[in-house]
Amino acid sequence: MRTANQQSSAGKLFGNELATFPSIRKEIPDYLTDEISEDRFIPPKGAYEDAKQALDWIDEHGRDEASGGTQTGLARARQIVRAYEDDEPIAPEYIKRINSFFARHGGQDNREIDDEHTGEPWKDNGYLAWLLWGGDTGKSWAQSLAERIDEVDKSVTK
Repeated sequence: MRTANQQSSAGKLFGNELATFPSIRKEIPDYLTDEISEDRFIPPKGAYEDAKQALDWIDEHGRDEASGGTQTGLARARQIVRAYEDDEPIAPEYIKRINSFFARHGGQDNREIDDEHTGEPWKDNGYLAWLLWGGDTGKSWAQSLAERIDEVDKSVTK
């Protein structure tokens, strides 16, 4: 049975009081979509599944048990889920933020569940945070796309 605090936390995750992101399609400059297919800005299924799994665990177990990840990580997970479900691209600045997260935290061995949390992966803070940002698939996608965005940006500013 959920406590009132857990119910409130779940409502904040999925309720209307969440910060919404502006239409992200208009935020992709034409010069980028001339060089990079707009479809590449839509998160891959694996990133969606990992972000959704993390949000589902938080919804099910509340922030007392599933405490990994920051508010920014929660926002990014919601953005990944919404973009995938609505077939809407994510703006380049957010792709770069996802890539930066993985660049900072990639060496922390959060890709796997710690032995102490076997059977209760939502209690592994690092693993939960990793999934919120799209997991391994999200890391590969964001890194490859951020590199391509940088290449195009450099060629335009020459």
